Amino acid sequence: MSIRAILLAGVLSVPLVAGAALAADTGNLSLVNAAKQGDRAAVQSLLNGPAKQDVAGAEGGAALIWAASRNDVEMADLLLRAGADAKATNEYGATALYAAAGNADPAMTTKLLAAGADPNAALMSGETPLMLAAREGNTATVHALLEGGADPNAQEKKWPADRLDVGDSGTPSRGYQGTGAAQGRR
Repeated sequence: MSIRAILLAGVLSVPLVAGAALAADTGNLSLVNAAKQGDRAAVQSLLNGPAKQDVAGAEGGAALIWAASRNDVEMADLLLRAGADAKATNEYGATALYAAAGNADPAMTTKLLAAGADPNAALMSGETPLMLAAREGNTATVHALLEGGADPNAQEKKWPADRLDVGDSGTPSRGYQGTGAAQGRR
């Protein structure tokens, strides 16, 4: 086989291999990944297919959390209309409303509250969406949460005394059981 034939065969096979790789990659796109990437067209396409049956479960809840964290109200609309649960939580207890509370624009917060999100749902630590919005200085979002029923007197959980770790610096840190530089040792 001549060098020319080998080069020609190589050049002609590149589009076939690349095309197959791209097709395989788009075939693995999940609802959560599409939401994470902010790809509204992919979310819509997936909701028109088999992913529609998964939207009411964990997959839809995770996608809604990503839409809220990106402050993508249109994507949240798509997911909510398809049946995503506004009260869904992830493994840390975070909800889409908690993610939305980090945004200065209260539109997502208002949308999620109207869809039934719980304004007092807290992370495992006890932190609520209202606490996050206040800490971030998102005044309009704080007002939206209060109007939506958020408890202004909610408090984070208290950790038991045996969970305090006092390092060499003498300063307690909650729940951290590590060693070394994290405890003040260098």
